[in-house]
Parts: sequence; structure tokens; C-alpha cells
Amino acid sequence: MVLTRTQYLDAIAEHSRGLADAAAGALGAPVPHCPGWCVADLVAHVRDVHAFWATIVARRLTAPPGPGEVAGPGEGDRADLVSSFLAGSAHLVDVLAATEDDVPVWTWAPGHHRVGFVTRHQVQEAAVHHVDAVLATGGRLQIAPAVADDAVAEFLQVSLSSAVDPAPGPPADRRARWCSPPPTRGRRGPSATVRGRARRASARGPKRPCPCWPARRRSCCCGCTAARSWTPRRCPTASPDG
Repeated sequence: MVLTRTQYLDAIAEHSRGLADAAAGALGAPVPHCPGWCVADLVAHVRDVHAFWATIVARRLTAPPGPGEVAGPGEGDRADLVSSFLAGSAHLVDVLAATEDDVPVWTWAPGHHRVGFVTRHQVQEAAVHHVDAVLATGGRLQIAPAVADDAVAEFLQVSLSSAVDPAPGPPADRRARWCSPPPTRGRRGPSATVRGRARRASARGPKRPCPCWPARRRSCCCGCTAARSWTPRRCPTASPDG
């Protein structure tokens, strides 16, 4: 890991608060990079992801939780959505902080079945959807360089490909976006590998049902089974095309 455990937890908390701040008062706004979603759908999705992983880590599950096992709020009222999201994100951070990185738990990443993976990946989860919320409200967001660099490395070396979980080449009509400035030329180490992989996978792809990517996995890259069957609610301000 590039960041310290405290930095990962602080980043999850920071980007969760930022997502909530951006969402407040704009729950009906369409999310540009999540076709068919409005900000309310985005907040509910991340809230459910937080509940999913908090349940796995808190209960030390070595298999995905079954129906009814994930502790978290239901659909609820839209007025309570942001507050329930903040409560859930705080709970996730507390659960991760209270659990050592090497504790074995189920994750969707082969070879990465431990709490440290969950902590690291949830930074990427919170940051990406924080960006989604900010863009939906017409703003701009700059992620701290160290956090962005580690998130890109995690995605390309673990989520997309790693020595223990090699990914096939991207399909001809679907390519990943390079969303962070490449490392300084001549830099050695993991980031140099990231730069090379990014060139091979760089570009755009068509719209897809899950805004979180993984064409090659059975589940959403967030890992939540709910995301696989997520049906967005029709947002009052969204156009028919999203």
C-alpha cells in the first residue's frame, strides 16, 4: 500500500462528507457519468455499498452475505437519505479502524481476501462517486495527488489486473479511462507499471448499465450484490435518456 492506514480511513471519511455536501439540495440532478441515475440514486448506492462492506468486516464473513444479512437502512425517505448515508459512512470507517488489515474476509478480488483490501478499495469507491456528485451539480473536484495515484494503481493492478488475478485485454469496443495525471517520467516502482497499463487500456467505451465498470466480473466493482440488480428510480429532473 502506498498510503498509511490512517490516510486511507481519512480519505474515505473526507470523500464521503464531500459527496454528502455535493448531494445536499441536488438529489434530483442527473449524474452525467451514470446514465439513468440521479444524485439520490448515487447516494443510495454508495450508502448500500458502505453497509455491505461494513457487514462483511464487522462479522468477519468469508462468503458474501446472503439476503437480509446486510445491516443498513432501507429505501427510507429522500429527506433522510443524506443523513443515513453519513451515518453509514461513519460506521464503515469505525468498523475498518477497529479491524486489523490482515484479518481474513470475503472480497471479490482473488488473492486479496483481507480487510486491508476493503479499506484501500473503499477510498477509490468514495472518491469516484464524490466526483460523480460534484459533476452532477456543475462543480469541479481535484483529488489529492497521493490518493489519486494510489487509487489508479489499485484499480489497474488489483481491480483490473494483478499477478494473482490477471485480466484479459480490454474488448475492442470497451476501454477504460485514464483519469489521473501519469507519474513523472523515469519514476520507478508500481506507478511505472500503472503508466504502461494505462496506455494499453486508455480511451472511452459505450454507456453501460452499471456505472462502476467491470465488464469482466459478475459483480459490480463495488462488490455489492445489490449493484448487480440495481434499478434506478426515475428522477423527476432527469431526461428519458438519463
